[in-house]
Amino acid sequence: MNIHAEWEERAKQDGTYAIAIALQEVASALRMLGTWNAATEMGAIEFLAVHIGEKIEGLTGTIIETTELISNAIDRGAPK
Repeated sequence: MNIHAEWEERAKQDGTYAIAIALQEVASALRMLGTWNAATEMGAIEFLAVHIGEKIEGLTGTIIETTELISNAIDRGAPK
């Protein structure tokens, strides 16, 4: 008998156990929410925040590089 079958059998006999198993399954689903079904130490919101932070850092770097290119072009006397 696999573990899920054992849980199901025990849940039929004990309502509190059934509730505990249901809560455990909800918690597991919440851990995987937003993380491509991977249970991680980080919750979905934290994972999303890290991902957004990484993208913002990349965008910031691109803006700085573009600003430097424009500034250099102006300093070299780019055509008007």
